[in-house]
Amino acid sequence: MKTVYVIAGNEKEFWEHEGTNKTNGILYYYVKDYNSLREHMLFNPDGIFNPDGIFIGTWYTHPDIYHILQELTLACDDPKKQAIMQTVRKKYTDYLSSRMK
Repeated sequence: MKTVYVIAGNEKEFWEHEGTNKTNGILYYYVKDYNSLREHMLFNPDGIFNPDGIFIGTWYTHPDIYHILQELTLACDDPKKQAIMQTVRKKYTDYLSSRMK
């Protein structure tokens, strides 16, 4: 079964996504915080490197988003996924800069 990490602003957004996107062969894993992501990636029997994931809802407001983004960036050595992570990090920094005004 393929694991897809779901980074959402809160658990409610995850469950809304889970309810409308059920797919056979895919396990959607809610990234509750940095520690749960790290633990799941370290102890996953699939030996997840280059994890698959999606960012939904208000993911940029997640309390641990900075550390989650760092962990995912380090875990992905696929150039296509690195490019996606750069785009995601840009959206996050844009969000932060808009809050500073």
